[in-house]
Amino acid sequence: MFPASPTRRTLLRGALGLGTATALTACGGGSTTARTSGDVTLSLWTHDPGYEDFFRKGTPEADRLTDFRYHLDVTRAGPAEECTRRPPWTAPDASAPSPPSPSRR
Repeated sequence: MFPASPTRRTLLRGALGLGTATALTACGGGSTTARTSGDVTLSLWTHDPGYEDFFRKGTPEADRLTDFRYHLDVTRAGPAEECTRRPPWTAPDASAPSPPSPSRR
């Protein structure tokens, strides 16, 4: 007897996993060689100067504790660049969206 055919949900899960893996692979440009020491630049995007201060103060200690030398590349965004819209269901008094109904067979 033949094995049962995969369900639609199983096929969609497989396609989603394959698509995600492909997308992540495409995002990972550059060298794939693992670094064990040396210079490392950390890119940080923030709207809050407190985050930059935190990482700048912690960098010298991280340099002492590891074989890396960390450098920060900070991009600061002002209030005009912040995202001010959010989905309606994230409002404090809103309920979560309902999940889709299971299909009936």
